[in-house]
Amino acid sequence: DHFGSNNYIKVDYANGRFSAGIQMNAFLPALVGYDAYMDGYKFYLASKYIQWRDKNFEVLVGDIFDQYGNGLIFRSFEDRQLGVNNSLEGVRAAYNFGRYVTLKGMYGRPRLYTEYSKSWVRGADLSISIADIIKAPVINFTLEGSYVNRYQNVGGNNAQTADMYGIVPNLNMASGRLNFGW
Repeated sequence: DHFGSNNYIKVDYANGRFSAGIQMNAFLPALVGYDAYMDGYKFYLASKYIQWRDKNFEVLVGDIFDQYGNGLIFRSFEDRQLGVNNSLEGVRAAYNFGRYVTLKGMYGRPRLYTEYSKSWVRGADLSISIADIIKAPVINFTLEGSYVNRYQNVGGNNAQTADMYGIVPNLNMASGRLNFGW
């Protein structure tokens, strides 16, 4: 009861357009305050990914850390000091149509502490650079929008609990943004 140790090792490899990585976490036992890990010792594969990047195209399979817009409808990140890792295990792809349009899409299941949740998240993010289209290099003017859907099967024994707490099994979220800078 007088000793706690949170340990992390992250290994990344990159060669040209290809990259891959893994992260292992060990709580031997967890420091006080990491309530989700207080059930004793835990050693597990926290994240993994393989990625291919081209000039205009990118695809990642594994644990996704990303944000749509300012993060109101989708933001996945890791903060070890707070004990937060809400990555999305799945696939993400992005394509840039020159400097004018960027389209991103993702699909996967979110992390819930050290495990993955039984829900599925899918989404898309679109960014159109009006400034580049009208060839105005002095300004930054973009029109952006995002859509995210979360689906969680609440059938069986969970259906009554879901109704009691107002859990929506199929949640749709959308956001629109207009950015202007000079």
